[in-house]
Amino acid sequence: LIGELTSWRLVLFMIGAPGLFLSLLVFTFSEPDRKGSKTSDHPAPPIMPFLKSEWRLITLLLLGAAAAGVMYATMLAWLPTFMTRKFGWEPPQFGPVLFWVGVVGAFSVIVKGMIVDWLGKRGMTDAPLRFYSWLIAIAVPATLIAFTTGNPYISMVGYGVADIVSSAVPMYVAATIQIYFPAEFRGRLNALQFMTITILAAGGGPLLGAMLTREVFQDPAAIGQSLRIVTASAAVISLVC
Repeated sequence: LIGELTSWRLVLFMIGAPGLFLSLLVFTFSEPDRKGSKTSDHPAPPIMPFLKSEWRLITLLLLGAAAAGVMYATMLAWLPTFMTRKFGWEPPQFGPVLFWVGVVGAFSVIVKGMIVDWLGKRGMTDAPLRFYSWLIAIAVPATLIAFTTGNPYISMVGYGVADIVSSAVPMYVAATIQIYFPAEFRGRLNALQFMTITILAAGGGPLLGAMLTREVFQDPAAIGQSLRIVTASAAVISLVC
């Protein structure tokens, strides 16, 4: 039905297929109560007039989130190739590092959420967005170190820092949407956010890194230069937004 599967393709299939079935559990969730919004008897107001009136704020918010996503997605897609081409490392060498970076990054979300709550209690009304801007500021030098140094261990440290501080950008933007925007628009604004991040970040970031390497530098060994340009530039754009 699906043709011959090599071992690595089979691994991806075995890991990914259960997720398709587990995702169906979403249909068992009950609809939560809507707080701070009108009753369900009133149709939701059209969103286009609202987008036009707040286009500056929304554009900067979405562009900043997408740029941070470009940085993150590009690193995630190309770091294994970079480690192999630049330092001659194979998956058994860098795989465990990527695993632990992912574990630390996952747990750091809880810690970062606690920091945001602490800042909010101290009167910082824009805590989620401001705190993430601090993290992006840390990511700028971290990406430069990761893809500039000639030491593979320092490179992995730079990548780890950039990965951990910049991950989960939709979380901060979603929190900002919950704080600043009317309840009747929040769901559609979050959908717009995820669409923007998916198209520009997941779709464009890795592609941009590949195009620079192949079309501009025309050298597979220049993958580090491409990653340095894409990730650092995207982080700066995100910070400015």
